[in-house]
Amino acid sequence: MLTSSPFLSKINRPQSGGIVPRPRVLGLIRQRHEASPIVWVSSLAGSGKTKLAASYLDTTAQRAIWYEVDGGDTDPANFFHYLGIACAMHSPAAPPPFTPDHLFDLAAFARRYFRALFSALAEPTLLVIENYHAAEAEPSFNLIMREALSAVPRHVRVLVLSRFSPPPELARLQANQELALLDWQHLKLTEEETGTIVARHATASARFAATQAPHQDAQQELTRQLHARSGGWVAAVVLLLDQIGQHGIGDLARLDSRDVLFPYFAQELFGVTSPELRHFLLCTAILPNFDLTEAQTLTGNADVGRFVTPAHRQQYFIDQFGSGAGASYQYHALFREFLLAQLPNAFSRDEQHRLNVAASAMLEARGELAGAGELLAQAGLWPQLTTLALRHAPALTQQGRYRTLSDLLAV
Repeated sequence: MLTSSPFLSKINRPQSGGIVPRPRVLGLIRQRHEASPIVWVSSLAGSGKTKLAASYLDTTAQRAIWYEVDGGDTDPANFFHYLGIACAMHSPAAPPPFTPDHLFDLAAFARRYFRALFSALAEPTLLVIENYHAAEAEPSFNLIMREALSAVPRHVRVLVLSRFSPPPELARLQANQELALLDWQHLKLTEEETGTIVARHATASARFAATQAPHQDAQQELTRQLHARSGGWVAAVVLLLDQIGQHGIGDLARLDSRDVLFPYFAQELFGVTSPELRHFLLCTAILPNFDLTEAQTLTGNADVGRFVTPAHRQQYFIDQFGSGAGASYQYHALFREFLLAQLPNAFSRDEQHRLNVAASAMLEARGELAGAGELLAQAGLWPQLTTLALRHAPALTQQGRYRTLSDLLAV
């Protein structure tokens, strides 16, 4: 019998202790499950998907089957084997066994497997598929899941957790309203929810609570600062609160987020990207926001549109403003701070200068002269900064834009 910890965690729900209730989001899941048998929750790492699902299980009377996808599930035999074990905990009837011959018609076997599996679940059941993204790159896995989700009967509900939106193989389920979506915009914390996390942390940590005295409104001010700095990202709130507790610092502005957030970004996001995507992230971070034409110029890559798909935007903290050819994109402030800190290690000094000059020219073309000058000053490109100021001084003076000229000269 397999009893190792990795195996047990694969087919058992995590403990719900310490979870901050989020009735707003739980209500959204319930609403979608009333209309669709499948709810797909897609959001970036650290946004609280797993804890949200565990909390949801606490509020439902349905029995639950929990299955955590990992890289081993790209092998169909592994997936059918372990899912069968997870379901056997709730049903005495075993689904048909998988054999190598079934690889020749995987879709047909998957249909037969899931019809048998679901029909054996006599009671209302919730199936949670965690970390779908871990095997999504394998086409056979998406094919199997297409057949699985297409076979969901009325007494079964499915909750899928992923860092990405549903793959194209599941488009028909979405079109038929059998699959409903929740994404980052739904999961990110409101200021009130951030305040709930702060209050719980204060209750649990005496040292943290001490940093909030003697001002009664200190906790509210910290909540406001945390929410603004985190952008509603759960991981940032929790990690920054831990740092406050460890160092006994009550003023968020005095904390160096690099110590706690940068390792998280490096491990969970940046470190697992392709070199081409990493180059895109680094080059475009030089601008406070960018459009695709600017991204093409900065990266030297004509095909940058594939890096701002909904899936990539969710995974890499990219907000989109507008649509179509007029769309622009902006990184979460904390992630952009991390990306900018990586530039000296990623590019030579000359490459960084060329990037700064190109980005400065883009800001100048937009009329954002102070920003253009700041980029040049940060890179120590004083001759270019002087040229920029002299080029615009007559027009700015004539227009009475003395403050803009002053800001440019003061950079």
